[in-house]
Amino acid sequence: MRLICLNQFAPPDPAPTGLYLHDLATALAQSGNEVIWIASQRSYGSEPLVSSCSHDHSVLAYHLRKVGRPGKARGGFARIFAWIEYLVATLWVGMRQPRPDAIIVLTTPPWLGLLAQLLGRFHSCPVIHWVMDVYPDALVAHGSMADHGPIWDLLLRLSRAQHTHRDRVVALGDCMASRLRRSWNVEALVVPLWVRDELRIELKVSTHPGPEISAVNPEPLRLLYSGNLGQGHPIEDFLAAARLIGVDGPRWNFSGKGPRRAAVAACLAAHPSLPITLTDPVPAEQLATHLASADLHLVGVRNGWEGVIVPSKIQAIFAAGLPVLVIAPFNSEAAQWTLAAGAGWVVAPGDHSGVIQALAEAGDAARRAACGARAKRFSEQHFDRRHNVALLTGIICEAVYGVRTSSPQPGPSSVN
Repeated sequence: MRLICLNQFAPPDPAPTGLYLHDLATALAQSGNEVIWIASQRSYGSEPLVSSCSHDHSVLAYHLRKVGRPGKARGGFARIFAWIEYLVATLWVGMRQPRPDAIIVLTTPPWLGLLAQLLGRFHSCPVIHWVMDVYPDALVAHGSMADHGPIWDLLLRLSRAQHTHRDRVVALGDCMASRLRRSWNVEALVVPLWVRDELRIELKVSTHPGPEISAVNPEPLRLLYSGNLGQGHPIEDFLAAARLIGVDGPRWNFSGKGPRRAAVAACLAAHPSLPITLTDPVPAEQLATHLASADLHLVGVRNGWEGVIVPSKIQAIFAAGLPVLVIAPFNSEAAQWTLAAGAGWVVAPGDHSGVIQALAEAGDAARRAACGARAKRFSEQHFDRRHNVALLTGIICEAVYGVRTSSPQPGPSSVN
């Protein structure tokens, strides 16, 4: 097949969407398909990756076409300008390509699927929408707009215009698929993200000390929130629990960047005696050791964000065989996967007493070890790269040929 992939960011940029599309594009190209990826020269806003996640463009299995001008794409008007620049350049470059058999499009920037539809009609080929974020629902969850009125109606119509009966839509989990059914009026297939090979290799060689098997952990619990401190994550609930428990409680480490980082810094300034640390993200080559440094991992999804975002870090935590404390609506992917796996504790947002109770139970190291072991088994069953990439490849083949090479299984959130 000849395939065109569309996503604003590509490696060595650290944007997760680009890293996962790289995995898929590489697998497709290595299987004998011609893959052209149109990306922006502007970066996600961080320094390029310098670890094993970096990629030498001269040896890429697929063809990478970078458009626009170099620079960063973060911050207000600069981001909007970068979106427009990328969309215009991508339309021009995409129309000049030989006719593809299909177009694979992600959701960065928002409503990129509309441009994919234009190219799909121009080339008379189907479009596969791999949804990483749901718009305009994300704007409502963020508080930027209400879910009613003329602007909402317009954006909703634009979202629904991104697909036709020929196309395929892929969601990251059951909750996201349900939201797409309500918002986009489309049935989505479910294929979860996977554990990337670089991290899986590092996890195998990591010197994980293993939890102590004792009735009660003799030292304070080491809690780790590692990843994006974004608007969709209930950082305030973790901080509230830290304040309620006080100085004799667990050691809280928040490692990451994002708009909610300021809330952690403000809590530290107001309560300097609390056992809270705030650190920058670690380099990719140190991630396995970083994850293994904690007794319990923290994952969160705020009310209203369920199905809008699906935290990809849960794949890495499960693969490392580590237990989790999830603060999220019970119908979110993070909560459903944790409950289905028996990988830890799930508490509703705002339930601070529930968080405190969960942490008390997590003081049992044997219980944590059992949760971690179940998390690892669940990861091997549901977050395997080769299997999930094969599912995506089957969906693409069905869109092109009407025959699927392998059938997507029900999302892991439906496992009993």
